[in-house]
Amino acid sequence: MPRRDPIGIILTATILFLFWIVLSGHLDWVHLSMGLISSFIIAYLFPIVTVDGEVGDLRRIGGIALGIIPYFIRLQYEIIRANIDIIRIILHPDLPISPAVRKFSTDLLGSTALATFGNSMTLTPGTLTIDIEEEGDCYIHYLTRPDEGQKKTQEIRNAVLRLFKGSEAWR
Repeated sequence: MPRRDPIGIILTATILFLFWIVLSGHLDWVHLSMGLISSFIIAYLFPIVTVDGEVGDLRRIGGIALGIIPYFIRLQYEIIRANIDIIRIILHPDLPISPAVRKFSTDLLGSTALATFGNSMTLTPGTLTIDIEEEGDCYIHYLTRPDEGQKKTQEIRNAVLRLFKGSEAWR
């Protein structure tokens, strides 16, 4: 069991409590006190942030937190672009679909990075991640046959790579 770092517990509880305030929207003393107590219990039982780097290094977590903003922007862009493509396909009189399953090799090696990539592909309309192998090979079902370079898939992989670059989670 990891050592309980008091500063880490306080940092983790603060992050959880702020997140709880944003999600709950209740600012009366009963809800705030329950949220604060719950945050400290969870922070004690599941330490996320430590100062000495034992469980989760604050610099690494901060780097991922800052990197998530451009990742979400890229993901939202790809989702909107894919939705427009799906609308074009549906409204086309010939319904031009050509389903295909393609293997996509990636250099993402960590399970968190691979899961993020697979989920990102599945969130993008017209694609579904079928299987992810430990070596980084992904099998993706496309509604329409992708171009030879799988450009859209490559762009999402690049966004995930930038998100996890320098992090232990992608190795």
